Amino acid sequence: MFFGGLLLAFAVHPRYGLYTYLAVFYLHPPSRWWGDMLPDIRWSLVAAVVALIALVRLPKVVGRPSFLSLTPVWLLILFTLWVWLQLAWALDPVMQLDLAILLTKYVALFYLMYRLWTRRRC
Repeated sequence: MFFGGLLLAFAVHPRYGLYTYLAVFYLHPPSRWWGDMLPDIRWSLVAAVVALIALVRLPKVVGRPSFLSLTPVWLLILFTLWVWLQLAWALDPVMQLDLAILLTKYVALFYLMYRLWTRRRC
């Protein structure tokens, strides 16, 4: 199913890459009973990268505001940069790094969802 979803992301529509990413997030193959038989790869990273690459061929929607013109996006980006900056003086750098990486992933996921959401104006 994983590789089928990634193939559909290129062949049909990039939203299948997002579906695959969400399925990997909720199913988490390494933690399942059948996960021992699978290769040790970064499942969600592979799905996200494939979805972003497939997204390049998707035409932009005319009339929809750009991703960076939205105030919540800038607030999330500024907060993410602030968390990265705090890494210099964090009391627990390991947890701070985990938070910074997670927020960076959220920015990428929000961009992916924004581009794939609908063909109508937002």
